[in-house]
Amino acid sequence: MAETRTEELRGNVTPTTKRLVDACAQADGKGIMEWCEPILLAEAQRRIHAATLLVRMAGVNPTHTVRGGE
Repeated sequence: MAETRTEELRGNVTPTTKRLVDACAQADGKGIMEWCEPILLAEAQRRIHAATLLVRMAGVNPTHTVRGGE
């Protein structure tokens, strides 16, 4: 299910990075954030997946919920 609510994301980049990202977005007919969001999401998901595999290799189930005293 697609999220309908949005959050603001800000940060500083070099002018070169800004020009390159803007050029890529324009080439695809998109705004900068419309172009960047899928890239940021894919990288975050890739890193979470890698971390999940690492803790599983260490014998920890990262999806297991531990409740106090159980």
